[in-house]
Amino acid sequence: MSAGNDSPRAEILRAIRRALGRDAPLDPGIARALASRAPQPHPRPHYSAGLAQRFAQKLRAADGSVDFADNNADIAARVDAYLARHNLGNTVALAPDRRLDRIPWPAHWQAERRNAHPGDGVSITPAFAAIAETGSVALTTSAQTPAALNLLPATHIVIVEEKQIVPYMEDVWQLLRAANHNPRALFFITGPSRTADIEQTLQLGAHGPTRFFVVVGRSCVGCLMISWPSCSLSAPGSCTVPPQVLHKNQRSARPAPPASAGTRSTSRGRAPRGWALYTVRRPLLL
Repeated sequence: MSAGNDSPRAEILRAIRRALGRDAPLDPGIARALASRAPQPHPRPHYSAGLAQRFAQKLRAADGSVDFADNNADIAARVDAYLARHNLGNTVALAPDRRLDRIPWPAHWQAERRNAHPGDGVSITPAFAAIAETGSVALTTSAQTPAALNLLPATHIVIVEEKQIVPYMEDVWQLLRAANHNPRALFFITGPSRTADIEQTLQLGAHGPTRFFVVVGRSCVGCLMISWPSCSLSAPGSCTVPPQVLHKNQRSARPAPPASAGTRSTSRGRAPRGWALYTVRRPLLL
């Protein structure tokens, strides 16, 4: 079926071109016409305010809460104040992720670094990125960032650095590719869990946390040790990732399953399989 070193695919395409009378080079006019029909970049919103202000505005519009901290100690203080303000106690499930190690959590907390358990009231997890366009945070799952911490506790608290805020959702995929980071699941979370299935009446906490609080660290340099590439998002191919800053789980990243392998999951706390897109915490597995 093939000649020489040509692949069967190349021979099939060559036969199709011959049948269509297109085995010769395309006429320049036809080439220009085809190029004009190619998909063009879709329009994107432009922000008059900074990315952090846009992120906070969109998250608050989705019933989430957001606060800004000046340093690592301020992050801990603002989380502690949030717990006290809402009378949430001091028992906290912390993600066993080293990115949280540099934050001096209050000594009076009963904090455990583990996965979530049924009945947990509060969990704290680090973010991979935040999205100004939608007010969402992007969370990747691993042994250090279990998925159940995003789903089971009634209050979910996320720590993100201001430099992790990107303009658009597409930028998160670029960062994942540039970092060679292929997590088992990726969460896009925008506010607390909600549903309006019954008489179009909005209820919070239907499939996950009732409260969602994000603390943005303005100048906590290195506190999250995020394994981001150093690159320009507007310049494809410019991203490079220093190998020494990649986490262990990223070096042994497993490949994502094909899109057809996913199934829908609506059980609280069930670990999602495959790539998952979460907007307002309603899982849609691809």
